[in-house]
Amino acid sequence: MVLVLLFLLLVAGCSSGPEAVVGPWRSEPVLKKRVTVVPVIDRAGVGPEQAERVTEQIVELLAESEDLVIYPCPLEVAALSSPEKRSAMVEKAAELGFNALVVVVLNPHEVEVKKKGIWPFRRAVSSVHVSLVVDLLETTTGTLLLTHTQREEVELQEARLEDLEQEAISQMAWEKALPQILEEPTEKVVEALEKQPWIGRIVSVNERIVINGGSDIGITPLSTFQVFAAEELVTARDGRTYPISWKNVGLIRVEEVEATTARAVPLKGDLFLPGQFVVLSD
Repeated sequence: MVLVLLFLLLVAGCSSGPEAVVGPWRSEPVLKKRVTVVPVIDRAGVGPEQAERVTEQIVELLAESEDLVIYPCPLEVAALSSPEKRSAMVEKAAELGFNALVVVVLNPHEVEVKKKGIWPFRRAVSSVHVSLVVDLLETTTGTLLLTHTQREEVELQEARLEDLEQEAISQMAWEKALPQILEEPTEKVVEALEKQPWIGRIVSVNERIVINGGSDIGITPLSTFQVFAAEELVTARDGRTYPISWKNVGLIRVEEVEATTARAVPLKGDLFLPGQFVVLSD
């Protein structure tokens, strides 16, 4: 049976999230999702050390969720983090077995001088506005599940800023803003991912059907999976092709489970091919 689905979300290529992944996915979100955090994109000028620290804190906060498995970001994914290469980055992440990507951009800061206190003891302080943008990308269909902007205002003594470079000001402001500026965005990422089913793929078909999920995400022997094949494709504005209809081609049962893969046998159907989608059967 062919399941024809609306595809406006993917063609538009944007979302304020959280959104549902477009597709014939009826499985409850039982299995964990593999997630990687792309190294923070530093437009705030905080420097490599501070940017790395922000990335590490995001990973730590996400790792608190029992529904996610956080893996280090592979170099071949991180190398594609520029906006014009985002589609290629999503494709590479999907190829490597990730279910979602977290992309974080630190924005340039803004300084506002304010007067505080009671006259005649009023003093000038500098209010530094810092912000970041978090995008959550699902890799199977390229859906932008969530985009969230978080802002924080921190106060620094004006005297300390007069002779400082912009990079130093940014570092001081982010030092005060962390980690609280990360808490709400990471909570929203976890919430969005917890609602999504695990969507995997067939890796190879020989004596067994190998899928790209294993014990790391909670797959166990005798688990059964529905298999779907993309039928009709549409080309989005970014040049990527996306399926707009799927066909259920069968049912498979897991016989052997390894750390990151599982081997299954057919229960129904016989036209199983690498690249087809698999979801846990209800």
